[in-house]
Amino acid sequence: MAFPDPFAIDFAYELANQLRTLPVEARIALAEVLEAVAYDPVGSGVRYLATLPEEWRLMFFGDGAGMVAYVVSAKHRRLYVTHITWAG
Repeated sequence: MAFPDPFAIDFAYELANQLRTLPVEARIALAEVLEAVAYDPVGSGVRYLATLPEEWRLMFFGDGAGMVAYVVSAKHRRLYVTHITWAG
């Protein structure tokens, strides 16, 4: 049985500096979550807000210390990460 190719992941430009400053454990936890999301973007996470389209999703990572928000573009098979919060 073949698995589908994962969705590509793009980060908002504004997140570049934040990604570099995250602790190692946060970056590892984020990478693990995004890898899982890339294979099942709409089935993963939860809807960001009820007032936004279904494609706007969020997921917690790092035992709940982090949150990542992303938009799913099924047409382009891409995830666009718009927000990361780390409180660990």
